[in-house]
Amino acid sequence: MELSPHYEPAELPKLRSGLSDVMHVDGQGVVPTLMSSSRLSGSVLDMIGPQRSASLLASGQGARQSSWQETAALVIASIIGTGVLSLSGYFAKLGLWFGIFALVICYPLNFFTGILLNRLHLAFPLSVTYGDVGFKLVGKWGQQLGFASLYVYMFFLLGSYYIVIRKTIQVILIEAQLCAIQACFIGFLLLLPSNQLRTLHHLSKLSVVSFATIIIVLAMCIGVLLFDPHPACGAQLPALDLMGVFNALSGFIFAFSGQKIFLEMQAEMTEPTEFPKALHAAFPVLFLAYLLVSLAAYGRCGDHTPSYLLDVLPAGPLARCASILMLVHMAVSYTIANQVLARAMLLLSGCTKGLEPGPAGRLIWFAQTSAQALLSIVLSNAIPLFDDFVSVIGGLLSTQFSFVFPAGLFLLFARTGPGVGKAMMVSCAIVIVIGVVFTVVGTVSNVQRIAADSKTGGAPFACNLVS
Repeated sequence: MELSPHYEPAELPKLRSGLSDVMHVDGQGVVPTLMSSSRLSGSVLDMIGPQRSASLLASGQGARQSSWQETAALVIASIIGTGVLSLSGYFAKLGLWFGIFALVICYPLNFFTGILLNRLHLAFPLSVTYGDVGFKLVGKWGQQLGFASLYVYMFFLLGSYYIVIRKTIQVILIEAQLCAIQACFIGFLLLLPSNQLRTLHHLSKLSVVSFATIIIVLAMCIGVLLFDPHPACGAQLPALDLMGVFNALSGFIFAFSGQKIFLEMQAEMTEPTEFPKALHAAFPVLFLAYLLVSLAAYGRCGDHTPSYLLDVLPAGPLARCASILMLVHMAVSYTIANQVLARAMLLLSGCTKGLEPGPAGRLIWFAQTSAQALLSIVLSNAIPLFDDFVSVIGGLLSTQFSFVFPAGLFLLFARTGPGVGKAMMVSCAIVIVIGVVFTVVGTVSNVQRIAADSKTGGAPFACNLVS
């Protein structure tokens, strides 16, 4: 049977093709889990049996376990990243007041789309990702577009993370003069333990550690800027043109962007109705961190604010300490993305045993996450200018996940769902326009960067030593 776009809870045990869900019936009724798949033949219940489904939930694999506080930690860890180290440069390009204005505007814009995704998840509580919501509202092609775009982007994002991780390892072990591929495989070994965590809930405590490490790094950078009589500010910023304005604004927009996995986070919450509380806790923290860092860097360096904040740290023990902290932070960011992608691949392939408890399930999970990591390492080293290539994909897709998909899907839902005010509809339309504009501008800008960088691009599997 094909799922209708709007189904009733009584239909849940009968789900077949289209969207199959592992269900567990306890004394309180039907509890949805993360086991959502797009094309499993028959229901997953038929495939794994109710006893194994129950043991899956009992082990915590896929059950709703996360509190809103833990989800807030995940939101922060998934959003704040290396982008914050570039934000002060974007702030300086726009100037003091325009920079503050950009921060103030981007906060509610991203918060709003997060709320839209919460409304969609509450309307379709078994939806774990964009493909699930797309199927319910549009049908097969909406499902395929949601799955393909998100998971292709996340796969290439893993490779981009490995570039940052290997550069960080090369700095930490600079005396060893490691080539890129060597540093990548050291990173692979370091990430093996965290990659065995199979739910976002299990990463919530690591997310707190991740946030602490990036805050310490930012404090180190600000300390050098404020107390070093001659800080290593950057070169004079170029004159700002229209493309430069859009590029800087893009940096601010994506500094708050983590919507690509907001549905996955909500699917693990004990009370997804409390997801707005997680956003209310996370976004002010992000806003204050971005504002303080930007003001400190711009106030000290002005038009010479470095485009990458770590550049202010002098070579030596301080830079190495910062690199170690950044490695911890990037390990958590990578693990979150790798886990979401691994679960999706196991479900889409029908290999749900990899999500079950026991040695066999853990072995399959180990094989899947390791295969993703190794393939990411190979591609990121085999393709010259891989980081630029990922930027082009991000320019095309990241704005869709952040703005176009949440607002567009909500407008589709509003056609047949409960009454939605005109102001909400207009707001969604404005968000879609903003998303389309920044998709075009971001893609053009990144293509131009590839064209410029291609003149000095390296060879496949180049050593790429860090000096």
